[in-house]
Amino acid sequence: RLAAMKSGLLGVEPARPRRALLSDTWLRVLVVGLGCAWLCTSLWLAWSLRRDPAGAASLRRSHEMTELSNEVLILRRQLASMVSDADEAAASGAGGTEPPPPPTDALGHADPAADTASRHPEFRLAMIVPWLGAELPRWFDLFVASCAGSAYLVDWLIFHEDAPIDVAAAPANVRYISLGPHGMGAHFGVQLARLTGEPNQTHTLVRLLQHAFATWPYAIVEYKPTYGDVFRDYLDGYTHWSYTDLDLVAGDLTAFVSRAELVELDILTFTFGDAVTHGRLYLRGQFAMHRLSAATSRLWLACEFLSASGGSGAGAGGGGGSGGLLHELRIKHARATRAQQRGEAFRPHFNSAEGCYSRVVATSPTLRVKYANRMIADFTSAPQVYVLLSGGGRRAAVRMCAGSEGDGTAGGLVGSPMRPTASSSA
Repeated sequence: RLAAMKSGLLGVEPARPRRALLSDTWLRVLVVGLGCAWLCTSLWLAWSLRRDPAGAASLRRSHEMTELSNEVLILRRQLASMVSDADEAAASGAGGTEPPPPPTDALGHADPAADTASRHPEFRLAMIVPWLGAELPRWFDLFVASCAGSAYLVDWLIFHEDAPIDVAAAPANVRYISLGPHGMGAHFGVQLARLTGEPNQTHTLVRLLQHAFATWPYAIVEYKPTYGDVFRDYLDGYTHWSYTDLDLVAGDLTAFVSRAELVELDILTFTFGDAVTHGRLYLRGQFAMHRLSAATSRLWLACEFLSASGGSGAGAGGGGGSGGLLHELRIKHARATRAQQRGEAFRPHFNSAEGCYSRVVATSPTLRVKYANRMIADFTSAPQVYVLLSGGGRRAAVRMCAGSEGDGTAGGLVGSPMRPTASSSA
């Protein structure tokens, strides 16, 4: 104490304890060590990625997937917040003007959320999805969850070859049918041989289709128009069927299909606006509802690449020709074999179901067909997308609205009335 007092009187800083000096020294060593470790790790990682471009690409994809997951999480939180706000507004009696109702009060199902297990007494639509592959897509659980909203009218029939599916977690209106290993090619081969009038070619068709589906799984979409006939044995009790895809969100389809459309039309397809803006009368692969009747059965036989051997049809590109289903498969198989022998990659010609089949339907003089602008796709002519909630958040609709003239903003954001140009089944 005396030394400290003297030092203070003399203006000299007292000596610091030895332990404090040692602590500062070790802190500096730790900081420098951590900095060196970080620098060495960065240099090693950069060197490794430079020597391994595939690893670098994998790391970039990992970062991209992480960013995508974060964006999806943020979107989910925002939607949950919107639903919560809507529920609070409904409970308090506040909330302003109700969002516009769906385009049709489709089937008199006043509140689908109240009783999703009920079924429409007259109509039932089967959405058919054949899936090839040992693994399901990463978004499959989200797709299946969206199917539950249409339980009043729609069942999803998902055919697969022993894929790892959690059947217990599926909604009641999602049916999984396993055809067994290589069963998809066998089923299509047997049915198409019968439908094209060539039962003597059953074995050949089964073998070629099994090879095609195992080598190019995407090739199954060429046969979308045939689903209603190929899977006819599974459609007892249904009045309508449609082909569809897994990479979409279905939502409550009963809000977008009217009773009049179910009664009066042979085919109803959803478009995203190009049928009007560009005159593209395609039957879209996401939704093309067919009445289960003689009028819509076997229309696909008019397409050359699906017809009987030696038959003439509209052709893959719309022109006449001959060849048929068996001829098309044999050509693909022969070219694939030659490419394999040469060690070359081969991707066969793809026949779009939205090509020839759409032309056959659009030019039929007797079919009653409707192209309804009720779908939102990842490419669209509308500049804005809205999520509108009503009924205390229990019911939602997605709408696309045209922008206000001159300023590029959406109608309704600047005080003008909203002008809906399309509604979505999503």
